[in-house]
Amino acid sequence: MKKIVLVGLVVLLFTSCDQFIPKNITIDNKSNAKAIVNVKTFTDSNKEEWNKDYEILAGKKTSLSLLYYNISVDLKSVGRNHLKKLSSSQYQILNSSSVPFIVYNTTSKQVNLSDVNNLFDSTVVNPNQENVSIDIFNPQKAQPIAVSVPDGIVLQAQIQGNKIIIKY
Repeated sequence: MKKIVLVGLVVLLFTSCDQFIPKNITIDNKSNAKAIVNVKTFTDSNKEEWNKDYEILAGKKTSLSLLYYNISVDLKSVGRNHLKKLSSSQYQILNSSSVPFIVYNTTSKQVNLSDVNNLFDSTVVNPNQENVSIDIFNPQKAQPIAVSVPDGIVLQAQIQGNKIIIKY
């Protein structure tokens, strides 16, 4: 009788315990710039359990041990790199390839063209100049700013296709 009770208690002990096996994920920054990555974990009912940002320097790797299997990894920083998922536990941050754009300055002022997120190098465009070529990384997130050089007036810089048009 004692053996049956002991076996029953042991079976009850093992079946009632939730055993979490940690899941290890690795994020490798192979780009030329630092990146901020957001990692979230979710319970089985899709309730957000944990949310944290990690800064990963260029050329460095970060390994995390997480208790939940439902994991979301996103690149939070906007820059000249992108996140690539290799497997459910392996991620890489790589340099983005550039896309050529043509700049049209329709104003009568010399303009300094730059981007909020540094997705392209700052360029000076002369008055009424067309066909200035620039390379933009992650063009879907580009936010160009055009400022006239002598007087500092902020002008409109609109993206249309693979063109940036500067106007008053």
